[in-house]
Amino acid sequence: MTDGRTTAISEVDVAALLSLAEFLSRRRELDELLSECVTRAAALVGSPRASIQVLDHTRAQLIARCRAGEPVHGEPAPFALGEGLAGWIALHARAICSGDAERDERFVARATRSIPLASYLGVPLVAGGECLGVLSFTHVKRDAFDARHEAIASLVASLVAPHVELARLARLTRIDPLTGVLNRRGLAAVERAEEAQETLGSVICADLDHFKDVNDRHGHAVGDRVLVMVADALASSVRRGDSVARTGGEEFVVVLPGAPLAAALRIAESARATIAATVIDGPGGPVRITSSFGVAEQRAGESHEAAVGRADAALYAAKRAGRNRVKAG
Repeated sequence: MTDGRTTAISEVDVAALLSLAEFLSRRRELDELLSECVTRAAALVGSPRASIQVLDHTRAQLIARCRAGEPVHGEPAPFALGEGLAGWIALHARAICSGDAERDERFVARATRSIPLASYLGVPLVAGGECLGVLSFTHVKRDAFDARHEAIASLVASLVAPHVELARLARLTRIDPLTGVLNRRGLAAVERAEEAQETLGSVICADLDHFKDVNDRHGHAVGDRVLVMVADALASSVRRGDSVARTGGEEFVVVLPGAPLAAALRIAESARATIAATVIDGPGGPVRITSSFGVAEQRAGESHEAAVGRADAALYAAKRAGRNRVKAG
């Protein structure tokens, strides 16, 4: 949807697009890729705000992954496929360019919106014939975007989409799809990187207490919610640069580069307390669970595998001591 104004792209635009293409030619992690692309896209379109939303693994909702400028929504909430302007774009894989977005019949108002929305430009990210997400731009002034802006946004989207898909697929090989933390392969990559850099630190092994009883009494759907809660508790307890991995059904490992034993014990205790205090509503009533932790500080000359082994031994010592506690190895 354009207003018929010129779609001519300047030499400056072409140079910026070529610079973006050069950036994309080097392999990037998904988060770095999205962050850089949304910043460059905002500059190219001349918009104060831009965002990239990607479809989750179920392709049922759009999740805000990255943005440039002040956010439109104070608390980014996912839009269902087909919901709102971005949801419509994701469903139909077609662009929207509106100079008065709030009057568009597809617009959905959210209570979390913190600034007025007049102009909206959104284009689909399409790779392999499927829409992966939406690149959006907003402006508080009406008629801020024209056919030229839409053409540039579409070019950016066509450049970015295949690389987003490759980075997403690469991420999926290292990420546990249920909890969003690392899987065994992702953990192994972190351990190799730490050993290559000769970084000492600490490691935490965690295991849920009587988790089988949760699945047996409340069902696997509730059990999955418990696992997600535990992963969130671990992720919220660690520092920036630490890594959380799910290594088995209810088993987790946390790698803490540069962290001494005392700091690692505090992190483990914080996660333990959070998990023990959290109540999950199940069809048969409230569900509570506890967890046991083993912590070990890596010794000079010791491999990560050996440090994990000591932490794992401390974990089983915590189990034998009555569970719902932290032990150092």
